[in-house]
Amino acid sequence: MFHSPGREQCRFAWRMTEARLFSGWDVGGAHLKMAAVNAAGRLQAAGQWSTPLWRGLDCLAAAVEAACGALPAREPGHIAVTMTGELVDYFSDRGEGVAAISHCLSEVFAGREISFYGGQQGFLRGALRSDRYAAIASANWYATGSYIATRMQRGILVDVGSTTTDIMPFADGRLLTAARSDHERLLRQELCYTGVVRTPVMAVTDRLPWQGDWCPVMNELFANMADVYRVTGELPAGADMHETCDGRDKTPGASIRRLARMIGIDADRTADPQTWHAAAVHVGERQREQLQGIVEKVLQDHGWGAAGQADIQLVGAGCGRFLVRSMANALQLEYVDFDSVLESPPEHKNTAADCATAVALAQLLRLSTCNKN
Repeated sequence: MFHSPGREQCRFAWRMTEARLFSGWDVGGAHLKMAAVNAAGRLQAAGQWSTPLWRGLDCLAAAVEAACGALPAREPGHIAVTMTGELVDYFSDRGEGVAAISHCLSEVFAGREISFYGGQQGFLRGALRSDRYAAIASANWYATGSYIATRMQRGILVDVGSTTTDIMPFADGRLLTAARSDHERLLRQELCYTGVVRTPVMAVTDRLPWQGDWCPVMNELFANMADVYRVTGELPAGADMHETCDGRDKTPGASIRRLARMIGIDADRTADPQTWHAAAVHVGERQREQLQGIVEKVLQDHGWGAAGQADIQLVGAGCGRFLVRSMANALQLEYVDFDSVLESPPEHKNTAADCATAVALAQLLRLSTCNKN
């Protein structure tokens, strides 16, 4: 099923560089994700840390320090960085954000070999010129998609994160999209601003089922999708790393109270819990249906039909990949979990799939370095 081009060419380089480590760092506006592989491509570390960049860059330096603690001997080895954090409104524009984040990381990793991922331009090393900022901005999806395209024959990679979803068709070793910027990808619906943690409930549905009727939801940030999937029991452990909408507990009961506010009531502790479970299930199904509709459009755009083609695989990545599995079942497509593509110890697999871009970036850096040897 999977293939790894270049393995024979790389074998000698692997022997020569066996002790080397290749780490990928995905700097988002809300999270830092890190993964490291050795010269043979085996996963050595993976993790995610909270980085609310809208509050400033201090949190990034602190998160990098914490992430280094998860590395073998705290050694990051060869470092590759990609980012979407330049989008936060702490920066006046994306160019300022790329410059600030790259400068911060260059200082944190002072004296080490570091490169910034520029999508089709590959790994950009040394001092960054301003004309390269556009290539670096929000190129993280291209790393994930490009890596999967070299490992599988044909399909769609759906990376559902805490805030966004990337939808990436691929075949014959390459991504099948002409879009490059966030704007172009939004127009093609290959970038969707919906995720399983930080997305407000009001952005997913305009009504909730309540006691045999439908109640419109308030356009207020009373509850988010982490609350929804906490009530349904689908929220992966560790996925919700930020404060809740009301700053209170991350329990199913507290999430129910927040959902209740969406329809103007206080949750009654004596009410049937199934009432709230049904409301949460409705919101989750609406999110899945929205994403599934886009996947069906992508299938049709590429002449792959709407469902049931045996050679089309749906690859799920990110903390919300449980939605991708459900979509694959509905579309009668084979589901492949990102973690099944990896050579990694069992204890790293789930975390690595949550941090798919960081893993892909580390692997691409390894292959790039190997091919130069």
